[in-house]
Amino acid sequence: MFARSTRILLWIFSVAAIAGFIALSVHRMAGQQLPEPAEQVLLDHAERLAEGQALYQAPESRFAIPVMPGMPWLLSLLVAMFGPGLWEARLLSLLGSLAVAGLTLVIVRAETRSGLLGIVSAGLMLAGFAAFELRHGVASPEPIALALGFGALCVLRFTSGTLGPIVAALLASASFFVHPLGAGFFVAALAYLTLHHSRHALIFAASAAVAWGGGYLVLSEALGSWFNFYAWDAPLSLLRFQPRHLLHAVGDELLGRLGVLTFSAVLAFALPTRPWRGPVGLWMWGAFAAVGFSLLATQNLRVSARDLLPALVALAIVGPISAQRVIQHLAAWPGSSRLGGQTVVMAALVLQFVMLIAGATAVVLPPAA
Repeated sequence: MFARSTRILLWIFSVAAIAGFIALSVHRMAGQQLPEPAEQVLLDHAERLAEGQALYQAPESRFAIPVMPGMPWLLSLLVAMFGPGLWEARLLSLLGSLAVAGLTLVIVRAETRSGLLGIVSAGLMLAGFAAFELRHGVASPEPIALALGFGALCVLRFTSGTLGPIVAALLASASFFVHPLGAGFFVAALAYLTLHHSRHALIFAASAAVAWGGGYLVLSEALGSWFNFYAWDAPLSLLRFQPRHLLHAVGDELLGRLGVLTFSAVLAFALPTRPWRGPVGLWMWGAFAAVGFSLLATQNLRVSARDLLPALVALAIVGPISAQRVIQHLAAWPGSSRLGGQTVVMAALVLQFVMLIAGATAVVLPPAA
């Protein structure tokens, strides 16, 4: 009875999280709210592209908001067709978020052979947007970059042959040109391939050198010197060592709101097979890179909860996968019950949903009068 109840609760929470995210995003997209500063910057860049002007102009301050050319270029296509509108930028972010959720579902379902765990992972990821005060519908390039980056890892994981590393390098390069966090996927993919497929690692590195290095040279030539400023100088000028923000990210967020997923991932290190080895180990390498880049992102003057989005997505993937691997290992012990272990995992995921929902209510629901 308890096992059945937890499964039903997980289905309800997951579907509600996905449907609620879409509904709130569409509501904000259709609303008349004023744009956030970062949204206005994206729209300004896209308008210049659509009008045939230079993408980058001299910034008003050396602490300008960093903007990579990927999302403004995509947005400019919509601006050219429909005219400038904030809904277009928010639509791109919504589609990117749903793409990440879809990839999360596919990855976890394929690795665990459980449709329930797949939908739970997608639901947890989208529920985390509200829990981290990432207001639904606000335009940002991170979801698109994450969709391209995790798409690159999916290509490496679920394809064979030399074409996989080439396509993965192209997707990872595209991710970087949307947002600098895409660099983390190069690190994860190269570390995994070096450990498991040295020949594919060379192919990936060569392809990345052409796609990323060549693309960067082409963009520098086409977009002018201000591209280098927005790609490197602006982000680096914002970096500051802020231990308080680092401790908050680790203690309050990773070990707090995402504590169940984090603890599940940590438990995998007790298994006889190291969690970064084998084909499924690719996702742990992805988690290493995502968490590392998320923590690095907290060390800047414009720190926000959005910085932890890569870690949120990575833990939504490796958490359920690791929990199932641990349960399968424990089930092989004499007197152990696999069904009982699965029930514990389901109950833990219910608690993770409760923790995220508790954090989301302060953002989604209006304050009491």
